[in-house]
Amino acid sequence: MNYLYHNPRCSKSRAALQFLTEENIEFETILYLETGLSEAEIKDLLKYLNLEPIDIIRTKEEIWKTEYKGKSLTDEDIIQALIKYPKLLERPIYVENEQAVIARPLEKLQEFIKNNH
Repeated sequence: MNYLYHNPRCSKSRAALQFLTEENIEFETILYLETGLSEAEIKDLLKYLNLEPIDIIRTKEEIWKTEYKGKSLTDEDIIQALIKYPKLLERPIYVENEQAVIARPLEKLQEFIKNNH
């Protein structure tokens, strides 16, 4: 199954949702702000994206600036921050066949789909 980590309030996330729908791609929407993120889920995303934890953090979020910016954090610390504050997750993220892409800008998702279909 394919998944879109989606925040309905985010225009980039809505654009990704619309694109996947228009392309008739079957996927499940994960409203991660409602469901939260597990440690296993985050580690899978990192593996599928081939990125480090800091690479999927929204460093401009106020909570990051006040709670974490400038501190010496381990990868595990960053993962725990994502569990505590799922809004820190960069969005949207599309997952397909144990591969993933941060779909911002939308062209990254379009390229990913083109290369995998």
